[in-house]
Amino acid sequence: SASRTLGPRLPSADSQPRRIILIRHGESLGTVDERAYVSMADWCVPVTSHGNDQALEAGRSLSRLLGKEKAFFYVSPYKRTMQTLHGILQALQPHQMQGMRVEPRLSEQQFGNFQDYDEMLRCKKERAVFGRFYYRFPNGESGLDVYNRVDSLVSTMRRDSSFHDCDNLVLVTHGLLIRLFLMRWYQWSVIRFERTRNPDNCGRVVMVAAPQTRTSGGMRHYHLHEDAGILADLDTRRENWTSEPNPIRYVDGQWRVLAPLDNFGI
Repeated sequence: SASRTLGPRLPSADSQPRRIILIRHGESLGTVDERAYVSMADWCVPVTSHGNDQALEAGRSLSRLLGKEKAFFYVSPYKRTMQTLHGILQALQPHQMQGMRVEPRLSEQQFGNFQDYDEMLRCKKERAVFGRFYYRFPNGESGLDVYNRVDSLVSTMRRDSSFHDCDNLVLVTHGLLIRLFLMRWYQWSVIRFERTRNPDNCGRVVMVAAPQTRTSGGMRHYHLHEDAGILADLDTRRENWTSEPNPIRYVDGQWRVLAPLDNFGI
């Protein structure tokens, strides 16, 4: 259906946020030294001083975007995302903050407790060949596992009244979570997901409700705008967000492969 293709259904068209804004955390200690994960739990890794500066600048930029409007925040409980949100809020005006919720489903992909540095390097090389979506880290999560968390979160968002009548919903989270949120929202294929990349630290992706456009169920369409480079090799025009070439279709009463699967990157 149109509503399924163009995004999930929030409680009512008039109460949906005008923008959904996705922000990655600032530079962390793990960004500059992956050996930090050997002796420090991933969820305890802090931002660097540069990461804190990035968060402050992200807050100033967000404040300019909001103007007189308010924002409601969902944030991952990881230390680096909480610190990033703290920096963002320092730059906002008091009237721009409506509320916040710490949301565990926005947590980073789980890599399996304390990490063995050499083993993790091997796994990441293997993942680059295997594919990010389906690759599962030993004792950790696959991208598909994280996608299922995001799917559950989107369902919660459809029922959450905390941000109703708020113009902006902001998610402060992790790079992979942002990509999988967009994949879930716009119903991207796995192939399209694999062509994206993580935003820069404190990079921002903005989904803007198109004025006076509704799905058949009366819900808003959201145009995708971003300045973080996540969609560098994708066409972000709305009509092409969901127009995936489908190699298998139901034609004349039977399922048919319309072209060699190699043409679709399969």
